[in-house]
Amino acid sequence: MENKERSGQIVIIDDDLELPELYKDLLEVSLNFEESQFSVFRSVEDAQKFLSSDIKTPKLIILNYQLPGKYGMVYLKELKDELSSLRDIPVIVITGDSHPNIKESSENIGAAIFLFKPLNNIDFVEAVKLALIDRNA
Repeated sequence: MENKERSGQIVIIDDDLELPELYKDLLEVSLNFEESQFSVFRSVEDAQKFLSSDIKTPKLIILNYQLPGKYGMVYLKELKDELSSLRDIPVIVITGDSHPNIKESSENIGAAIFLFKPLNNIDFVEAVKLALIDRNA
């Protein structure tokens, strides 16, 4: 990938303590991202404050579907509806929930890519590449 595709922030919203570190490690090793390019939030409220602040518009949001207090799908809808600067930002939604309607519902709201846990590392990296390429196309 070109540097312009790697520049910018990747926001990870996941209440799990280990998965965001795995995501970061995979992207650092596979796509040459740097630690400083990630912002990790364990709660919707903290992510909302950051994303509403106009500090830096992210290039990509990686969102856990099941978050404490609010499903990722509800949060995704709020992000896309309330923050016009994020409408064109790709969002990868990740879940361990196997309900058949979740993927379609998330994509209808604005998820660029939907992945099921357990994640295949290669599929995850390819999904990130695809989301960033589609955004830059």
